[in-house]
Amino acid sequence: IELLAAWKEQPDSLLWIDLLDYEEKEERSILEGLDLHQLAIQDALRKRHPPKIESYSEHEFLMLRDLENTEQALDFEFFPLSLFVKDRILISRHRKISESAEWLAAKIEKNPELMAEGPASLALQLANHLCRRYVRILIDFEPRMDSLETEMYDKPNDELLSEITKLKSRLRYFKRNTNYHKLIAVSLKEEPPEKFREGLTHEIVDFYEQAERSQSLASLHYDVLTDLSDGCLLYTSDAADEEDS
Repeated sequence: IELLAAWKEQPDSLLWIDLLDYEEKEERSILEGLDLHQLAIQDALRKRHPPKIESYSEHEFLMLRDLENTEQALDFEFFPLSLFVKDRILISRHRKISESAEWLAAKIEKNPELMAEGPASLALQLANHLCRRYVRILIDFEPRMDSLETEMYDKPNDELLSEITKLKSRLRYFKRNTNYHKLIAVSLKEEPPEKFREGLTHEIVDFYEQAERSQSLASLHYDVLTDLSDGCLLYTSDAADEEDS
């Protein structure tokens, strides 16, 4: 709150506010005090909302889909990560700890001069890192897909089919979120809003490439799991017919 007051008094200062573990009433008060659009505030405070990008007269609003992982493969809890981009301030809001926000905070702590790149650049760096995390998760899953294929040919059974079906269901949701992010990246690339137009071409293209790569990998993995599911069904069905005969 003290930094926010100082920022308002110093027209050449830059600020990033990251909201986590605030009461909703207090969050709303902070956001409304920054003259953010009411519709954007309502979306940011929702527990669930699909990713999107919207332009308002005083700011840009990005909603991404962050993820909190568990110990099971591709089993993630997704949660909204909202970004408000104004001329001298970036506001991020999330209800769970964001690995991407912590990464950006650590990066700025090591090199405070990064703040001078401006709120739009910081927002793109955060979005880029999030999409890279999606890519890493999908690449890390590839060895398990290979082993599933081997198991299907060696010893197909109902347990294996059940695992493939669960993974396919999780990946369907994963793929849906990569599609959302790619749509945001395409919009920024083809028609960047006002706050993203000056000197950010490289950052936008980088974000687009990572979003596109995560979407492509998710689609590819989903297709592979679909093939494995169909193959496992066929093998188990054939095995059952042989036992009956």
